[in-house]
Amino acid sequence: MVCSDLDDLRVRDIPEAFLGFDFVILRLICSDYRQNYERMKNRGDGLIDFELLEKMSQKITNRPRMVNEYVIDVAGKTPEQVFSEAVGLLDAVEALREYEYEKQPREMFYSWVFANELR
Repeated sequence: MVCSDLDDLRVRDIPEAFLGFDFVILRLICSDYRQNYERMKNRGDGLIDFELLEKMSQKITNRPRMVNEYVIDVAGKTPEQVFSEAVGLLDAVEALREYEYEKQPREMFYSWVFANELR
């Protein structure tokens, strides 16, 4: 299993790097913008850029899935519910080992490096 805390541009390389191996990518999204907003607002000294948050959320939520990628929407769920859903999904899926893969355009991904392009 491969996990990332961001839908970073580098994530699109995973299917290429793991071709021939059993792997699953879990993408955690939150379809509830308000939940994201409140979490960011209450996080203290961290990054607080609500305009970027909105654009990033739209991009991450709408990106098509890659090979062996599964999406879990965390909106309104406890960490325990998300964990349980992830474990159930991992127990149920069978990863593709052989496939053709064409990288999605970089514009489909969020990246701290290219964050200014979202503003």
